Amino acid sequence: MEITILIVQYLVIRKYSKGQFLDSIELSYDEHSVKYVYKGVCVGLTGTILIYLTTVLMHISFYEGTGFKFYESKIVLSFIISMFIRAFFAGVCEEVFFRGILLNYLTKYKGKTFGILISSLIFTMFHCSRYTGIY
Repeated sequence: MEITILIVQYLVIRKYSKGQFLDSIELSYDEHSVKYVYKGVCVGLTGTILIYLTTVLMHISFYEGTGFKFYESKIVLSFIISMFIRAFFAGVCEEVFFRGILLNYLTKYKGKTFGILISSLIFTMFHCSRYTGIY
């Protein structure tokens, strides 16, 4: 689902940006971009490994209520890899839409404060439903 949303966003932006795709969502690519992405991935992987080690060392993963005890390790590993892929595409889609498109156009329309407030409220509405809550 996320890849479909990403492709649709790309096509719409490309159509209306007059050939200036990255400029229209205020993204740029320079010699430091790859380094920043690499650092971000390393921080995310380090955090994930630390959380995994903490749950294993504290024996949290093996409690009956967590659900991992009943599955083979290869099934759990494939589930975790699948979740990473989904989280990556969801994150990219959200960043492109909320920061690239919505914030950019609202800022041009009414100014920075208005753009930040409204895009933040819309972001919150998407992420705080009756099932997830604010806590």
